[in-house]
Amino acid sequence: RYTLVELIPTDEQQDLMEQIIDITIPGAATPSVSAALRYTLLRSGYQLCDDRDEMRAFDTLPLPTSHMHIGPLILRDALQMLVGRTWELQVNETSRRVCFASRISAVQERKS
Repeated sequence: RYTLVELIPTDEQQDLMEQIIDITIPGAATPSVSAALRYTLLRSGYQLCDDRDEMRAFDTLPLPTSHMHIGPLILRDALQMLVGRTWELQVNETSRRVCFASRISAVQERKS
């Protein structure tokens, strides 16, 4: 007759990047990776940082059909999947902003 209830936040509530998402990107004529990132972050508590030159690259990349439905997947993994392995996810927990840096640029800078 009694229900045991734990009075602690879930893992997803403590680390928002661990929340599980299951979304379908609205079918625009040609959705971009940038639009998909923004839609994915819409109710996550995070925003996409727009102030970097690297972020503008996603505006011209068309979203693959295989990425029109995402999930169920952890938010961090979904974001990484959308941009690909050549981009490094950077999360600012203080401002809840999500950015990406090119792994190729970082390697080239280290070599110079």
